[in-house]
Amino acid sequence: MPRRDPQIINFPLSAPARARRAAGKEEKWSPVQQVLIPGGSGAVWRPRRYDTFAKEAYLTNVVAYRCADEIARAVESTPWRIERRRRDGAIEEVTDHPVIDLMYRPNPEYTWGELIGRHTAFAVISGNAYMERIGPTTGKNAGVTRELWSHRPDRMTVDVNPDTGVRRGYKYTGPSGRECSWPIDPISGESNIWHMKFFHPLHDWYGAGPVEPTSREIDTANEAMEWNKNLLQNQGRPGMIVSFKGNIGDTEYNRLEKKLREKYGGPKNTGKHLIVEGEGATVTPYGWSPLEMDYIESNREMSRRIALGFGVPPMILGIPGDNTYSNYESALLAFWENTVFFYLKRFGGGFSHWMFAAGDRMALVPDYDKLPALEPRRKSQYEKAEGADFLTINEKRRMTGHEDYQNVLDAANGNDPADKIYQQATMMPLGENPGEDPNAGGDLTDIVDGEEEVNLEADGEGVDENDTTPKKKPAGAVKPGTEEDGK
Repeated sequence: MPRRDPQIINFPLSAPARARRAAGKEEKWSPVQQVLIPGGSGAVWRPRRYDTFAKEAYLTNVVAYRCADEIARAVESTPWRIERRRRDGAIEEVTDHPVIDLMYRPNPEYTWGELIGRHTAFAVISGNAYMERIGPTTGKNAGVTRELWSHRPDRMTVDVNPDTGVRRGYKYTGPSGRECSWPIDPISGESNIWHMKFFHPLHDWYGAGPVEPTSREIDTANEAMEWNKNLLQNQGRPGMIVSFKGNIGDTEYNRLEKKLREKYGGPKNTGKHLIVEGEGATVTPYGWSPLEMDYIESNREMSRRIALGFGVPPMILGIPGDNTYSNYESALLAFWENTVFFYLKRFGGGFSHWMFAAGDRMALVPDYDKLPALEPRRKSQYEKAEGADFLTINEKRRMTGHEDYQNVLDAANGNDPADKIYQQATMMPLGENPGEDPNAGGDLTDIVDGEEEVNLEADGEGVDENDTTPKKKPAGAVKPGTEEDGK
């Protein structure tokens, strides 16, 4: 819950806070808290019925809950960093910025992960999420964001000029009916509220989340679960038709109905035999049994359709019968690449557009190298780099996300070995003949099966005839006229 206005709610203050209040400097508070004071008749629900989405999907349907929770937890567990793009195109990490302080403590109640997880869950359920920034309005730190809060979408509305259709601000309605608002700068479009919304083809100001197009499947699954519950309460049997020969009076009819309801209805009466009085009485069941309806398989199919609407592979949710992916690892990787990355980019891009100025050239981006779910992709990338014999060491390092290696000894001469391509067979720089030794005066140096080097002169000059040291012959060198030659 956002911080209350200190002029309305008296709560203990620290010594620095009391000093700032006494000096009239750096006071900050959220206007939302003014309207959260209880005493009204209840929240004012919006026509888009966020409450229905939240109740029927997140709080009632276990599959929809798991899908929304898997997405929110994935975003919550992602590490983030701030990057700046320099004028030369190079990207550097920013380690000192007020937003980094917010990532350690965005507000007194939520951690950074809890804040963005809550923000993402709101967006998944309703297609809209609202975040408020709070900062000092006076003093030397005026305008610096000190706290971040995410508000319920059903309590936020967009204030639009009815004549021009231009957004004028955002309005928050609390449980008591009291309201507060934030204006939108008509020139720059800036506001202390960030509205993250998804695409909606029929609405100009509000987005559509995955719950809305999946609502029919969610309602069907909920009704099927309700039907199954009622069937279990009726001994697992469909309805029965009790018929007699002729008519029975009202007294007998009411007595029979009461007897059936009290003695044979409900799970505690399961297995009891039905006894019906009257001439020619017959009992005939009607309706479909769970076996006839194929309830189990139809429920699994409905669960798979709900998971499809949220973009979550059914294998991650433990739904049997889906063999789209070879194993859980590939399903998890597909979930991150096809679904989670969308939410990460939407959150990081929208947050950066809201918090940073255009001239800062900064962005909040996920640290993909620290995501355990992407380990198979990183392993594949390392294998590609290792097997590429046409790349330099530095090109391979860039390919795997590492910085260039700099040889400080040869950097001044422009002869960095990390910028050369090495042949796998000899590990010599590409373009240099491995048989040429620049220090041997033109001698030909052969390496034979890892043995000692043998120097052979083309014209025989320079060979000491008195040297009786045995020389090792290179492989395949046979003297003509010998037994080996005749073989």
